[in-house]
Amino acid sequence: MRMIIQNLGVVETAKLEVGDLTIVCGNNNLGKTYVTYAFYGMLKFLRTAFAIIPISQKNVAELVENAETTISLKPILEDIPKLFRTASVNFSKNLAEVFAADKAHFEQARFSLEIAVPTYSLYKDFSTEVSYGRNGPKLNFSFSSTKMEVHIRQEGQPIGDSAPQDVVSLIISDVIRDYLIKPLIPDVYISSTERTGVVSFQRELDFTRNRLLELVGKRAKDVTAGLLFTKFHSDYPLPVRDNVDFIRNLPNIAGKEGVLASKYPEILDALKDIIGGSYKATKDGFVSYMPARGVKLRIAESSSSIRSLLDVTFYIRHVAKPGDIFMIDEPELNLHPSNQRKIARLIARLVNCGIKVFMTTHSDYIVKEINTLLLLKQQGEGYKKIAIEEKYSEAELLDASRVKVYVAANCLERKQGNTRKSRCQTFSSASVTQDMGIEIESFDKTIDEMNRIQDRIFWEVK
Repeated sequence: MRMIIQNLGVVETAKLEVGDLTIVCGNNNLGKTYVTYAFYGMLKFLRTAFAIIPISQKNVAELVENAETTISLKPILEDIPKLFRTASVNFSKNLAEVFAADKAHFEQARFSLEIAVPTYSLYKDFSTEVSYGRNGPKLNFSFSSTKMEVHIRQEGQPIGDSAPQDVVSLIISDVIRDYLIKPLIPDVYISSTERTGVVSFQRELDFTRNRLLELVGKRAKDVTAGLLFTKFHSDYPLPVRDNVDFIRNLPNIAGKEGVLASKYPEILDALKDIIGGSYKATKDGFVSYMPARGVKLRIAESSSSIRSLLDVTFYIRHVAKPGDIFMIDEPELNLHPSNQRKIARLIARLVNCGIKVFMTTHSDYIVKEINTLLLLKQQGEGYKKIAIEEKYSEAELLDASRVKVYVAANCLERKQGNTRKSRCQTFSSASVTQDMGIEIESFDKTIDEMNRIQDRIFWEVK
């Protein structure tokens, strides 16, 4: 999976390959959050508004006439890259909605996602049934992964009597899309940098919204409550809106048993070690934090680190499953350096359990801890000895081939449509190797500068 970006905020051009762990670094105001939000928005868009799968009218007519037809999926499978390009064009037109910003700011912006043509082995035999109308005809779909075809059989009254052929075509398109496309697009959750504020003020936001809806319902006949709710909700970027909805829904989320947590319960132990306690959500939407037995604190009474990790905890415990993409903007938010190291090790555990992680960070502690996890993954008794003595688990160690790192930079790149390279704002790929770890000059340069000044103070003055 690869992102291709043009004129998105300050980012003039960039290409980012998404790894099992993708880290985006760089100074402030250089486009990290823009890229993160756009990637999140694209994945959400693809799961809900993907392009229509073209269905041959010959197959539709055959189904209407003979009550069954067989469609080869091979041509559609080969056409997937083109379908993604079409979806990318449509998504780029709606970037302003992702950021809740002026559409004029995104007129030249382009964001596309490239997906390699999948192999047949990705798919499994599958069958489903779709009804048209309450008492209308039923369509039975049987997918064959070895032949890459779908057989459609109609039951009940003739479908041609109740559904136009273009409607039949759309029904078939939707089912085939779910079979072919959905496996390529993972479920995604994002923990934005606004997560602390969302947790702190969600109930106040709800109260304000409800009060406004009440006043409008009583006094303003020309403004509907639904319109005001839409406006209230759309004032925030999509990731923030989704964070608000996630926190608002915690009582329901807390009642679910998470697939990841039940399969890998040791992740919850690692998470509890960072939090130092546990959370509890009540049915009326209140969340409390319990640092010790018999002690219960309201979230407002808890530290900023507890608020910043609340949504992450509920996602991992109750929602996460292998195959997801977990996006987190600045995981170091409000965390002490020791906990920044622990969050890096938690992220590595998630990766090794099948969760793809995409994160932005300013933390040298997190990057250096990821380095340690890469170095200790090397073969040899010496590495194993250090890992055991320093209490690193094999479940935390990382293979360099699974890690992609990008740094915001101003360097020579060839912009789309140009034959020559020119200096522009982009994201450059950092070197990631098993024996050297991650090489990020911007972090090293800042630390070296601090060390140089302190050396002068020590040697020249003292």
